Amino acid sequence: MEIRPALKSDYEVFCKLMLELDQLYVTGQPQFFKLPVDPVRSTELFLEEIAPSFGGAFFAFEGATAIGFISFYVSETYDFPTVIKRKLLIVRNLVVAKNYKRKGVGKMLISIIKDWAENHKCHAVDLTVQSFNLEALEFYKSEGFSVQAWLMTLALS
Repeated sequence: MEIRPALKSDYEVFCKLMLELDQLYVTGQPQFFKLPVDPVRSTELFLEEIAPSFGGAFFAFEGATAIGFISFYVSETYDFPTVIKRKLLIVRNLVVAKNYKRKGVGKMLISIIKDWAENHKCHAVDLTVQSFNLEALEFYKSEGFSVQAWLMTLALS
């Protein structure tokens, strides 16, 4: 397995992996998510997501096959008298191809961003997990993540 930074030429494999993630979201919470129309993501969105000014993005490959992707950005906590100022690496997307789950791909991608965060003096790595995605929640807990807040929704008619 090879982990490397995302390149502009990775657009097609990015779309393939993101479609897998989109399908998971639509199945898990159809009241919030829908499948995209073609293209899965615009080239502009992809280029923004992998731009160094955004943060970073890495792919995992097995030979010529893209089997995982992670993207992130860096942010600081907002300026408020009761909030301790911290620099955070925020995971935007993490997807592992369904045929490669539980084979160490996610662990390797998390390891890469942990190292990146430490090298860039971040205080923590934050991410959001959809409530239906219990497999991801357990994975992140096994990697040392802990729940810090709950996002709650009240559906209105």
